[in-house]
Amino acid sequence: LHNHVITQCPRRYGIDRIRRYFVTVKSTEALFAATANMFDRYSDFDNGEAQESWSRSHWTKYGYNPGCLHVDPEKSRAAYHDAVWYSLPGGCPSRDLYSTTAKCLRDEPGGHCDAPNGTSTCTWHAQFAGEVFLDELAGITDHATFCTSGNYEFDLETDA
Repeated sequence: LHNHVITQCPRRYGIDRIRRYFVTVKSTEALFAATANMFDRYSDFDNGEAQESWSRSHWTKYGYNPGCLHVDPEKSRAAYHDAVWYSLPGGCPSRDLYSTTAKCLRDEPGGHCDAPNGTSTCTWHAQFAGEVFLDELAGITDHATFCTSGNYEFDLETDA
């Protein structure tokens, strides 16, 4: 949130809540045999599209495995110790959400499934587990007025 969402007012992408999910993962044997890791490299997604050039050929070889990144608090705007980012490759990760096609979804199904079994296209499942609204968390009663009054929820200069 401190890196991408609450640094501007209104919030980036209109995000107004934090959603919690119970996530089940089972990575592929190919990934584990090659890396001895249960998680793959972290992949950054922007509107559903993977931003790394390595991802498509990598997923073809090892499957659509969840990735993780241990965040260095010294390189982050907000210094959260022991922070971990996870990436869950969905369908058609070579395109953004607005240019996804049925053909792309067939060719690049991603790793989401109902019961992860470690096959290349069945590596993760996320079940909704609740949410909290950011305005409620921050004590903001009218977000539009909060923004037009020149307020910010996080200011890198004063809050970091």
